[in-house]
Amino acid sequence: SATDVEISIVNMVGQVISNEVVTVNGLYNNQFDLSNESAGVYFIQFTTDHAVLTERITVE
Repeated sequence: SATDVEISIVNMVGQVISNEVVTVNGLYNNQFDLSNESAGVYFIQFTTDHAVLTERITVE
């Protein structure tokens, strides 16, 4: 069944760079344009009603 997923990209000081809610039914594939952001470490967070997953990403 379809699940709503909130996808947030956050910088090291906690500012939300990007936030969107998508409805996922199976595999989800997307690209995020961070070319206007400074080089450094960011976090991408996936939130559903049942779980939160946070992954570290690096912008060079």
